[in-house]
Amino acid sequence: MMQVEALTTARFNPNRAAPTNKFFSDAIVFRKTISGRHEFEHHGTSLRAELRRLLVLVDGKREAQSLTSCFRSGELPRLLRELCELGLIESTSCESVLTDTSIADAVLEIRSLTDAQFKAVRTAAMHAASELLGALGKPHCAALGACKELVLLRTLLTKLGEQIKSTLGADASTLLFAIVRDAAATGARA
Repeated sequence: MMQVEALTTARFNPNRAAPTNKFFSDAIVFRKTISGRHEFEHHGTSLRAELRRLLVLVDGKREAQSLTSCFRSGELPRLLRELCELGLIESTSCESVLTDTSIADAVLEIRSLTDAQFKAVRTAAMHAASELLGALGKPHCAALGACKELVLLRTLLTKLGEQIKSTLGADASTLLFAIVRDAAATGARA
């Protein structure tokens, strides 16, 4: 069975070293990131044909194994890795889905943060609010930018999650919390 080199977090971060000894199996499912959806819709960069074809095929539902027939033998792992490195796709395996828990429960997972984690989470949430909500995200960004306390940050993240869920659906709010968790993990390593 073909193996794809792992990225151990839900989102690729260019400042993080890729692990050398972990692998994803063909059963892994990839989805487009915010940047990937933008690239898909607007053809923003000049991707090579095989990368664009893979970006089109990545839908957040199909396993990597089902995509092998669309590419030359052995080509898929390299292309998946390249799209991950470009920040256009991400694994769905490392996120927890908010089906059984409420948004508030997901926010309560953030029990304590270092200063670096707090800043990373706040910045990631502001970026997500701006990217996902556009003009509707401006009040959230302003409130997050002024936030200095963890209790207030939890409240603001809950409100932001609810706004994203009501505007874009549960999948988008799940994405927000995957981004926030990744930012907290990144801040812990800083």
